Amino acid sequence: MKFPSIFYICLFLCAVTRLSAQQDPMYTKYIFNPTAYNPAYTGSLGAYNVTLLHRHQWWGIEGAPMTQSLVMHGLIPSKNIGLGLNLSYDRVAINRQFNAYGSFSYRLPLASRYHRHRKDRKPSTYLFIGLQGGVSSWSADWTKLDYSSPLYDPAFDMTLQENKLLPNFGAGFYLQSKSWFVGFSSPMLVEH
Repeated sequence: MKFPSIFYICLFLCAVTRLSAQQDPMYTKYIFNPTAYNPAYTGSLGAYNVTLLHRHQWWGIEGAPMTQSLVMHGLIPSKNIGLGLNLSYDRVAINRQFNAYGSFSYRLPLASRYHRHRKDRKPSTYLFIGLQGGVSSWSADWTKLDYSSPLYDPAFDMTLQENKLLPNFGAGFYLQSKSWFVGFSSPMLVEH
């Protein structure tokens, strides 16, 4: 098969494939907010954790993307239960989105380490199973657009303001050892 044939096949596949845009707030360092993409991470640190993030892209430009996030989570060791709360605010141009999600995880000890000098066996590998649920409040203020452009589309009404409440839930797994970890998740199972 020649190169032009492969190119045209790829172009055709891209043209008939449904595309969608990012719906979640964007972070530059996901390592500081793992509960945003895996609810099973909740409580995996073994201590209570509070994280506050602020990201402002293209500072000084009107309508530039800005994201703020507050995450709190911790483990109740006696019950092997992790509880968490994830609040975030995302602003891009005329769009605003506020997210509030609660997360729950259950910790299962899988493997134990036996120390010759100690009589107790301490688990060294855990499997966390997590669920999350919450709501997003999305709004757009179309009146802030510039309608003086010659490319103005009359489909936009200058008085239109849109507000939507979008419920969602997610699930995930997180396998953690002292020297490695691996996870699998789907943080948003409902497509809006």
